[in-house]
Amino acid sequence: MDAEFSGAYRPGEVQCEKFRLAEDGTVLTAGISVGPSAVHLRDVLVQTHGRTCLKGDAFLPLDLWQRWPDVTFTRLLNDETVGRVRLDAANLDLLAASRLTGVQWPLAGNVTGTVSADGALAALRLGGDVQLSQATLPLDWQGHFVREVGAHFVLDGNQVRLEQAAGRHADGDFSLTGHLNLAKPRSPQIDVAGSTTNQTKPFSFTAKGSAGNPVIMSVETPPPPAPPIGAGN
Repeated sequence: MDAEFSGAYRPGEVQCEKFRLAEDGTVLTAGISVGPSAVHLRDVLVQTHGRTCLKGDAFLPLDLWQRWPDVTFTRLLNDETVGRVRLDAANLDLLAASRLTGVQWPLAGNVTGTVSADGALAALRLGGDVQLSQATLPLDWQGHFVREVGAHFVLDGNQVRLEQAAGRHADGDFSLTGHLNLAKPRSPQIDVAGSTTNQTKPFSFTAKGSAGNPVIMSVETPPPPAPPIGAGN
């Protein structure tokens, strides 16, 4: 891991004019400003072996100057500051990019798409779409994964729609559709439906309500009827 940064500090503000991280051919560069109510990432650029795979800017309404021990997620998000995000990804390698954190995360796959966001938290306007392919994603910290994941997300207004997703887990395949509603960003709502196989028992399921504690219902899918005797003779 190579790291390089230079900047200035004064009470309530950090200015980092040059920020660079590099790991095994993947390089992240950006300008960073941390103010009393927002974090500004300028000219974000991620390149892998000279190929640009992510670029953009982000002005995030985050209050990183909370005083210990009164640090809470609720206070971290600033409701009044107007944020904006513009990101373009082209075959961004999740495994290579995640290594820039210095941690070997259990991630893999490629991301292509555009993301935009404007407004204060209570009036967030989203746009763009994102395609995820050949992904491996963790389900928990005990080593359970879903693999060969492909998904298509559409960002529209205050919603993130999952147009389709499919992949494999230890006991079979799965497919999903649904949406995440961010009209109330502090308490986002989900509405997801899908189907999966659990060894030899396929079932369908829904998850609705608070994203942090949704109501999950599942129904076993009956097997197809056996062909009538003598069929095909």
